[in-house]
Amino acid sequence: MPDSAAGNSAEHTPDDIRWMDGRDPNRFWAITRAQPVASLTVAGVLWGFTRSVAPPPQLIGKRLIITAGGGHHPFKEAADSGRNAVLAHCGVAVSPAEIPDGREKMFREAVHSLQASMSVGAVRLAAAFQIANVVDGQVYADIRPGTAHSAPRGLGIWREFDQRALPQVETLDRGRWLWCFDAAHEFALDMRVPVKGFGGIWDYEKGLALRGRG
Repeated sequence: MPDSAAGNSAEHTPDDIRWMDGRDPNRFWAITRAQPVASLTVAGVLWGFTRSVAPPPQLIGKRLIITAGGGHHPFKEAADSGRNAVLAHCGVAVSPAEIPDGREKMFREAVHSLQASMSVGAVRLAAAFQIANVVDGQVYADIRPGTAHSAPRGLGIWREFDQRALPQVETLDRGRWLWCFDAAHEFALDMRVPVKGFGGIWDYEKGLALRGRG
């Protein structure tokens, strides 16, 4: 379906496409991330990414379809562990003797070789927690209890992810929520569906109908 009218329709009816409290958690829900975060997540290289808000509690333990957005993550502050994860995922071997400029060029080429505006796989949303700190690549959960006027700072099996190392592909800010995934599954190339994503969590079937392309 062409983008024009369908895209405008979707943008003007956000409540019809995006997750709202009380929506059926057993439907197919999706979230869109820029490359290479999307591909690294469904490959299991990244077991989490940060957002400013907690996920809906109803979705803990449910599968989310990951779609790659049309843009790419800038990686201006990406640490070497994040760059190495991208290169390894794309099958690019880099010698330790590579000069920085040459290595960065290969990194950029690898990122842009990944598919965009496409469903790339699925993961299970296992847990989420607010970040207290990041030390030497390890992410520490904020273990203070929530107040009567705030959400608890951990959902699902968050203790299993606390203090784990995470490639620094995205900046992890204190106070942001880390969404934690397991059971990652990367779609085969012939099973991927072209689709433009939406902000937040969105209804995959409705999204395909509104903004899918084929």
